[in-house]
Amino acid sequence: METVYRPLLLVRAFLLLVVVSSTLTWALGRESLTRRMSLLSGDDGMAMSKVVRDLVAGPLSSHQLLLVTDDEAENLLDVGWILASLGPLAPPSVFSTSNSLLHIHYPTSHIRGPLLATIFVFHNDPNTFLDLLQTNQEWNPKYLVLFCLNDDVNTTRVISQPLVQRSERILMLQMVTVNEKLSFKTYTSLPMQVNSRGKKLVKTPLGTWRPERPTTLESIFPSRFDSFGGIILQLSSWCDDTPFLYYKDGQCTGENIDALTIISHKYNFTFYVQDKPADERWDSKENGSWVGLMAGLMYEGKHLAPNAMLLNEENRREFDYTYPYQTEGFSFLHRMPPPLPQWKNLLYPFTTTMWVAVLASTMLVVILLVFLLHVVQHLHDPISFALKVVAGLLHQSVDMREVRASWARVWLAWWWVVMMLDYGNFVPGALKTSSHPALAALGHKLELMPYDSDAMYDHIFQRMEAGGYAFLEFSSYLFYLQKHYNFTAVSYIMNSQIYSSLLVWFLPRNTPYTPLFSHALMHLREAGILSHLFSQHLRTTIKRQDKNKAASGGGQLKVKQLQGAFILWVLGLTAAALTLLLEFLIRYY
Repeated sequence: METVYRPLLLVRAFLLLVVVSSTLTWALGRESLTRRMSLLSGDDGMAMSKVVRDLVAGPLSSHQLLLVTDDEAENLLDVGWILASLGPLAPPSVFSTSNSLLHIHYPTSHIRGPLLATIFVFHNDPNTFLDLLQTNQEWNPKYLVLFCLNDDVNTTRVISQPLVQRSERILMLQMVTVNEKLSFKTYTSLPMQVNSRGKKLVKTPLGTWRPERPTTLESIFPSRFDSFGGIILQLSSWCDDTPFLYYKDGQCTGENIDALTIISHKYNFTFYVQDKPADERWDSKENGSWVGLMAGLMYEGKHLAPNAMLLNEENRREFDYTYPYQTEGFSFLHRMPPPLPQWKNLLYPFTTTMWVAVLASTMLVVILLVFLLHVVQHLHDPISFALKVVAGLLHQSVDMREVRASWARVWLAWWWVVMMLDYGNFVPGALKTSSHPALAALGHKLELMPYDSDAMYDHIFQRMEAGGYAFLEFSSYLFYLQKHYNFTAVSYIMNSQIYSSLLVWFLPRNTPYTPLFSHALMHLREAGILSHLFSQHLRTTIKRQDKNKAASGGGQLKVKQLQGAFILWVLGLTAAALTLLLEFLIRYY
């Protein structure tokens, strides 16, 4: 019997031990919480409110304030005292609890703007709340302060939250109790860097908060991405985007690759270039999902898309993007009309309208002059008077300029069949749905050519050379194609562009280091490096031939190009001589 019941006695002893230990843990925890609450409710309880006041009155004094608390912290934080101590210097402030924040919509431009600082004060573990808030893609404060009032909370897990890591600048304050006194440890997050043991510095200590020391915005919010720690960024790229990305000697190079290389040297990272997207699409949204380069950012974990892509209303809503570094648009390439026959050189200097106007005005002047000479009886020398009148007329200068309105050029394009490669760009859909009648007409005449082989451009240029087709493409790339396929002598690119917009680099939404790439690109642009790289790579990819130079540069002026003017001059002298002879005969006979 003893042997049978011995296991049961052991189980009962184990359960009793668990109950006792749980009771002790609960009691100790309750005692600790009671002691902490007692501290916070006493004189030392104002320490937490004083830290918030010092932050708002000091380094955050020029920022608007969004203060968020959980239920416990709401009872501990003395908001009235904070505002009263700030007095008229208090910045515009908004107070919210964590529960109500889940149901409030804040504009992204305001939350992410440089003039708003968010302070989140919590006593309980906030991870459940942060998980719920993470579904709100609008939530991404530039300056985020995490204030933990409970040293039992795992703040490493809190600061590692993907929602927290969206912010560009992070400061965490954690309350600790030492010898019945409160102090506050400060931390930031450097997720790209590692320590000597290879561990990521997700929670990096900054020291103890000391209100007597002067603080600045930069000191409490150190840059989190001064170094990327040698990581490899995965590019969502397509190396067929001259002169921005293209192949040279088997390597992907170009203006944007060179610019990214310069940035990588400064911030200590490398990057892997993707030759092309798996679906061989560009950046459009098809059936509600992104394709091509944008799909790489949205669904495949890519970090950056450095191709030449235009910023529009659709992609700016769902992705991060840098400052614009260039403007571009889409242009039409069309075959030049055949030259006029040589026998038409006489009429070539003027248009038909101009010839009609000249002849009509000449006849009108002659009729009026004859009438005046007939009316005025006191003239002793009517021929001299007539010559002076004609000389005065001929002395007047006329500025003949051909009107080249943009709408007129697009209207002429109605008669063309427009071709474009079908590689997943937004332009075909935008043309067909455009409210502009000219663009809509072009959209319905647009013929999408399959993007399937290296010979596709040969096929396009053959059809253009046969006549009746125009080719629609990105302006810089169109200029490269025109030169590369020796089509300059027989084609021209329309000056007018459609869907002209800004070129930017795209990143996944809520990327915390987007401003870093923005500032880096802006510095390269202001220094003239980007324009130099653009010109350098465009020259590299274009093989200039002598006949192309003659066609685009004009060459020497030849006699046959002026024969129309000489013929017109001879005809004018002949007409003048006949007129003089006629007047002489009328006067003397």
